[in-house]
Amino acid sequence: MSKNKVLDFEDYRDYLHMTLEKRAQTNKGQKHKLATSIGCHAGYLSKVLGGMNDLSLEQAQATNKFLGHTPSESKYFLNLVLLARAGTSELKTYFKEELKKQKEEKLQLKNRIEIGRTLSEVHQAKYYSSWHYAATHVCVSLHAVKNKEQIAQALQLPQMTVNETLEFLVDIGILKKRGEEYLPGEVNLFLDKSSPFINQHHTNWRVRSLQSLDGVNPLDLHYSGVVTCSQKSIEKVREVFLSAIQDVRATIKESDSDEVLYCYTMDVFNLMKE
Repeated sequence: MSKNKVLDFEDYRDYLHMTLEKRAQTNKGQKHKLATSIGCHAGYLSKVLGGMNDLSLEQAQATNKFLGHTPSESKYFLNLVLLARAGTSELKTYFKEELKKQKEEKLQLKNRIEIGRTLSEVHQAKYYSSWHYAATHVCVSLHAVKNKEQIAQALQLPQMTVNETLEFLVDIGILKKRGEEYLPGEVNLFLDKSSPFINQHHTNWRVRSLQSLDGVNPLDLHYSGVVTCSQKSIEKVREVFLSAIQDVRATIKESDSDEVLYCYTMDVFNLMKE
């Protein structure tokens, strides 16, 4: 995959200029290598980069291969070339809309992480009604927390609440019971932002986040900021956050032990009415 993210660009020439320059820092002769790879002379490629000519679609696809684009990056790059080659304002508008839609799809979190099982609406309504269902679900992954009493102590919940929660989670297949111990099932839940339960889900954990402010754990992190900036900058901020979520999930997945139970939340939102 290329070092620069092609979906951050609106002109394929700008993207090629920056990408070739970065690659040339560690591997010289990138322009000549690209020209050879796409079947044209280096002089013609220079004219393309200078805005005097455009890549053909065949050359654009060969460029995708040379730069190691993913399927979504390849589609976006081809649309950038089609936009540049479009001969009417109507056609240019069409490809601009296609590029915009692809960017919006990219910003959807569900398109960037592995989505697991979906519960029935009845079960979702109960699971997302309180934070302790998800907390109990995850808590049993800890090595030192397996039975009812240990869970109640770890989460500081009444034993009756824990007992009822465990019974529900086992009944719907999210947890498995082995003797007196509870184990996680093969389930990776994801709640889409269009779900009627998404507001309650976020509220549950933001309330818990506020409660954690009273704690003294030096490893806790809380940050709030109010800023003004361009819409384009906000799109980049969202991309940073989305990439961070992917990195966090990958880091957690690769963890060699389950010792602590943490919650992390993230928010970026517009304070102005549109």
